[in-house]
Amino acid sequence: MRFSILGPLRINDEPAELTVSAPRQRAMLALFLIHANEVVSTDRILDEVWGADRPASGVKTLHYHISKLREALGSEARLTTRPPGYVLEVEPEELDSFEFAALAEEGNELLDSNPRQADVVLKKALALWHGDPLSEFTYSEFAQHEIGRLNELHRAVLADRIEAALDLGGATELIGGLEELVDAHPFDERFRGQLMIALYRSGRQADALEAYREARQLLGEELGIEPSAALQALEERILLQDPELASSEQAVVVGLPSYLTDFVGRGRELETVHRLLDGSRLVTVTGLGGIGKTRVAVEAARQRAGRYRHGASMVDLATATDELGVLRAFSDALNMPADTTSDLEEAVTGFLRRKELLVVV
Repeated sequence: MRFSILGPLRINDEPAELTVSAPRQRAMLALFLIHANEVVSTDRILDEVWGADRPASGVKTLHYHISKLREALGSEARLTTRPPGYVLEVEPEELDSFEFAALAEEGNELLDSNPRQADVVLKKALALWHGDPLSEFTYSEFAQHEIGRLNELHRAVLADRIEAALDLGGATELIGGLEELVDAHPFDERFRGQLMIALYRSGRQADALEAYREARQLLGEELGIEPSAALQALEERILLQDPELASSEQAVVVGLPSYLTDFVGRGRELETVHRLLDGSRLVTVTGLGGIGKTRVAVEAARQRAGRYRHGASMVDLATATDELGVLRAFSDALNMPADTTSDLEEAVTGFLRRKELLVVV
């Protein structure tokens, strides 16, 4: 059985959708789902569902509606009596709001380490929404807190998903949606900051600064406050054209060699390299000198570069004769920024640790 509250209230029990049509019973079911796996007292049900229209024979009326609700759900074990009231038993995978919260947490945790996977998880979470949560109970007092909580979580997931998309190189295609979000949530500084970054990365520095000025004016006129320190710092970084504001995709240039001739044949070898890379972090291509190992490796890297946040690059060790030469080859090939505060080994390993990059050595 599947319960949905991220939109209209629905119950699906494959292959059919179950129907609960009586308004009081639908309100009771919504209340039970809001407090799934928690005891909801008899008095609370009567107060929340009937309010000022509480019937004289309250408990008797409630028992009737509980009986009808159990009948609709097809099981007394689902909605059980537990003093001082009732509890609706729901498994985590049976309620869309439970699943949404779990995916939201998973996606948020993946943002720093794996934005690409975070983007997949957060898109899956957002796909669970089919309208305003508990939409038929928008004006029911018992649903207000849950509606507010779910809307706040939805907004946070939207912002996380945009952050992942920005980290993966998306900018221009996000601007329209971000402008709509800023209009809908004018005091949300996270959306405002993301719009500024998207505009800046799209070559629209002046528009990015204007977005900040609009925020400052709005906050000042409406709330009498200045933008947060984080938003002020972002404005300063845009003014200074901070290189670190470039997206992760822009920060590292794909550095694979070009060839005058097209790559022809070697389909089986390429397929083998791709298969091995799907399951391993390190793949070694061996063979006689001049047989074409480097060309195969470079072509495989070129085909797979889009799967990595920072693309693919090649480090040529042909002239390296010692450990320092290896480190310098990596530093040069990856266009690493100059670092005079740490030794070269620390700089190279630290740089690579922060990247999702396919390297042909």
